[in-house]
Amino acid sequence: MRRLPSHVQAVLAVNLESLSKLAEMADKIIELSPGAVNSVSESGFASCHVSQRDEQLLKMQKQMDELFRLIRSGSRHTSPRPHLTRSPLRTGAQKRENWQCWYHFRFKEKAEHYIQPCAFKQKNTDHLQE
Repeated sequence: MRRLPSHVQAVLAVNLESLSKLAEMADKIIELSPGAVNSVSESGFASCHVSQRDEQLLKMQKQMDELFRLIRSGSRHTSPRPHLTRSPLRTGAQKRENWQCWYHFRFKEKAEHYIQPCAFKQKNTDHLQE
């Protein structure tokens, strides 16, 4: 009887009929009763998760805004991988004397093209001629 709705329990509690008669009465009461709608309330647990998710989204948005700001400003002072930073530039004299064009840097003596000025030295000659 505890599993029956409370309004059915109230009616059956005052009857002294047999168990089979009480079961029939319960069936008829439930058939004639309007469908009950259980109320739904917002769970505090769910709203807690929503607010945590909102906080995480706001935090991520702020991080993205900061990254976009750094990209727009051209700032490179914070390198996530310091081992990949560029080496210091050579002095102008070193650059001019030892500079090799991309073709010679990449293909060495097998290069079929070159870009002037190029300081590549072939084994047979002093400098590559035009």
